[in-house]
Amino acid sequence: MISCEKCKNTLPDDTKFCAYCGNEIIHTEQKCQTEVYTHDNSNITVPINATKKKKPVAIIILSILCVLLFGSTCLCIAAISTMADEAAAYKEVSREYLENAAVMIEGDDEHYHRFGCPSFPSEYTYWIDTDIGAVQDGYSKCPTCYGESVEDYVEYTYEQ
Repeated sequence: MISCEKCKNTLPDDTKFCAYCGNEIIHTEQKCQTEVYTHDNSNITVPINATKKKKPVAIIILSILCVLLFGSTCLCIAAISTMADEAAAYKEVSREYLENAAVMIEGDDEHYHRFGCPSFPSEYTYWIDTDIGAVQDGYSKCPTCYGESVEDYVEYTYEQ
């Protein structure tokens, strides 16, 4: 039940106009139900919905931050995995290149080498061919750089 602000008569809740004075009833606020508690000879009126708690804003913000952190972590892991795959692919290409490339140094008419051979002089002119082409031209493998397996040589080259 509500009351008219103009004539103060009691009206049903769904009334739009006062039946006594014709005043328009504006429903701006719902009145909350209350319960009366008695303690130590004093009456305390407490709204029934006073025990309902609103969700704290901090929990919502923390939840959003957790979702964002989880998503960015997943993206970083995916990017790192992709970079590791690319590095492995480049290493395989360089291994194949080292297996098949022959480096001839000007002044050494006897041997063909791998890149980074320790027997290279400090300054040198070189040209590249395949190992098959080098053998056809009369060159043999350098005992220094071809004395190791390609895998060991690749690891040695990457460590330098």
